[in-house]
Amino acid sequence: MAIVDIAVEAAKLLGANKSIVRLSEIRFKANEISGKNIKSGSFNAIVASHTINIRSRFWNPNNKDKDQKRDWKKRPEFYCEERGWYRLLSDEEKKIFLKLVDIDHPIIYKDEPSINEIMQAAQGNKSDFSG
Repeated sequence: MAIVDIAVEAAKLLGANKSIVRLSEIRFKANEISGKNIKSGSFNAIVASHTINIRSRFWNPNNKDKDQKRDWKKRPEFYCEERGWYRLLSDEEKKIFLKLVDIDHPIIYKDEPSINEIMQAAQGNKSDFSG
């Protein structure tokens, strides 16, 4: 099982689909699930690569990965509420974010967009969200 899958499972078990959870708690639970000691640096990097609103998701901060289909564009899983506190994206939030990726909306390249900004961007592009 991939570390991101373990992280998502751990986050669900901790209730991160309903409220925010410390990243360190998610890693601790992931270690429990996997029976391994996943190093915090590796774990944090993998979670960051699947988080839609933190600057460290960009492998190339200069062009913000505009020419690449990175993990956060292909498989968004997490939203960072504040430093060290994460929650899982709902299925609807994932769907909306992926539609914004499909139309290459500028909001996806903002360093730290709020979920409200992302939803407003979707509202402003309703014609792109039909069907």
